[in-house]
Amino acid sequence: MDGMDRTARAFLESLFRSAVAAAHPAAVLPANLPEPPARGRLVILAAGKAAGAMTEVAEQRYLALLPRQRLAGLAVTRHGYGRPTQLVPLIEAGHPVPDAAGISTTRRVLALADAVDAEDLVLVLLSGGASANWIAPVGGLTLAEKQAVTRALLKSGAAIGEMNTVRKHLSRIKGGRLAARAFPAEVTTLAISDVPGDDPAVIGSGPTVPDPTTLADARAVVARYRLDLP
Repeated sequence: MDGMDRTARAFLESLFRSAVAAAHPAAVLPANLPEPPARGRLVILAAGKAAGAMTEVAEQRYLALLPRQRLAGLAVTRHGYGRPTQLVPLIEAGHPVPDAAGISTTRRVLALADAVDAEDLVLVLLSGGASANWIAPVGGLTLAEKQAVTRALLKSGAAIGEMNTVRKHLSRIKGGRLAARAFPAEVTTLAISDVPGDDPAVIGSGPTVPDPTTLADARAVVARYRLDLP
């Protein structure tokens, strides 16, 4: 590598580091965190590659404002992306192909959502990778089959929005279903986007926002890319 190549590489690496620093939860999350509930619990549910850092930042804020018994939650991130959280457990799971750790953690997330009430606030912290980390196949679909679908989508060349259209229609948490489980609690979602256009329905497969896609849309993606599915 000659001097010009080294200079160009150093410049590009500096741009990359600057972009990562600008989007890091420590920089963008504190000013956007909601006020804690007046009487109920704050339940933090986090997923994605930045889930550890997002949970770490949120905990620092809320542990200074709430007694520990009013703070609960669960976070899941990609293997190797863990952070030292204080109260909210952080589980490492598979990405981009989901694994058994993601399945068991998502069951616990749904149980936490089922247990909230109208006085609670559910704070959902999303980032890229959440679609693989929060894995709750619809009834009759096995983990092996969900993994096969994911691998087929990854090899297909489908855009992320198309991939998530299929994944949402095979899930009990994606496509707004987490918010439905948490009703009547207030749900606030903060997301670090990894998708073009930053559509909340696409980030992490939109677990807390209405799903604008249909089953017919999902089937059309399967047909368009000639996916070999279970």
